[in-house]
Amino acid sequence: MGSSLDLQRKSLVLRQLPSAARVVLAAYLISVGIGYFSALVQLHFQHASAGQFLPGPDEVKTAYGSRPNMGQLERLVLADESRPFNGAGQMREAFFRRAAGWRRDIRELAKEKNVSEDEAEKLIRKHRGLEPDAIVAWIRAGAAKDTYKDSTDAKSYKFVLPEEVASRIPDDAPSDFFKKNEDGKWTANIGEIIDNRCVRCHKPGARGAVGAIQLDEWEKVMDYVAPEGGSGMSLEKLAQSTHVHLLGFAMLYGLTGFIFSFTSYPATIRTVLSPLPLVMQVLEISCWWLARADATFSLGIMAFGGLVALGLGAQIVLGLFDLFDKKGKIVIALLLIAGAASVGVIYTQIIAPHIEHQKSSAIHSAS
Repeated sequence: MGSSLDLQRKSLVLRQLPSAARVVLAAYLISVGIGYFSALVQLHFQHASAGQFLPGPDEVKTAYGSRPNMGQLERLVLADESRPFNGAGQMREAFFRRAAGWRRDIRELAKEKNVSEDEAEKLIRKHRGLEPDAIVAWIRAGAAKDTYKDSTDAKSYKFVLPEEVASRIPDDAPSDFFKKNEDGKWTANIGEIIDNRCVRCHKPGARGAVGAIQLDEWEKVMDYVAPEGGSGMSLEKLAQSTHVHLLGFAMLYGLTGFIFSFTSYPATIRTVLSPLPLVMQVLEISCWWLARADATFSLGIMAFGGLVALGLGAQIVLGLFDLFDKKGKIVIALLLIAGAASVGVIYTQIIAPHIEHQKSSAIHSAS
């Protein structure tokens, strides 16, 4: 009797389940596929540079590998504007496209100079670019409190700019942040630059992630001046991401793998493919940590992450077809074709124009 039950268990396949159960499993697998595509879109916004759908090797190294020996503030204001606008990418756009009144300033200057808006934008960029350079020069000079700003006079110009920055300032100062002192040397109001470009978001009372970083006082700014070192992601965030991914995705990939293990495909295929996303995920996350010591391991993140995607995709597609007979397979095929067509429309009508706009904006900013 026991051996008979064991034989029945061994021969159990998905198509033997009731129709309602198979429909539920099919809906689950399709939902996982849609959710994974959504995760790729989120990955684009978190780490991909302008013009890219997914992060490339450079972006992965930046996110997980070693960073240059500089503080977060310096790194973010020097980073290329094509990087994502966040704490892991760049904040340079705060001086340009994301600055208050950016388009208005361009229009007014174009009218004043009687030039095109493109020419006006280039001129403003040339002038605004001096602001992050002044901050970096101040940081590298020691970021002293007495050169930040005078608490009794917000319009005080305390920091004497080094020649490499001062030599690029036109005689008619490009903004209220620069002026010559009694000795004829260019000085900068570092505190006012940070207040205008950074504190309008990073201020007390602000909600969300930006509210957790406050830059309204010199003491708070100094928290982001000290060299970071280490990897692109903080140890605290890396541990949190590891915890979330290993527990959350282990459950997800465990269920899809468990479903696939009961398909009617040969045992060798099921034995290899069922645990593949789980195993590859462990290797991928291991590379997150190893990349802290050697950025070369960040390439393993891309390789193993790609194998996770391939394994999951195979489990979903093959699993769906194994759930039903010939008529059901036709329905599944039609659903997959409709889904692929929908993804194609979403990509061509929404995602691709967004990426192209990012790319053209990055090229325009660099020109």
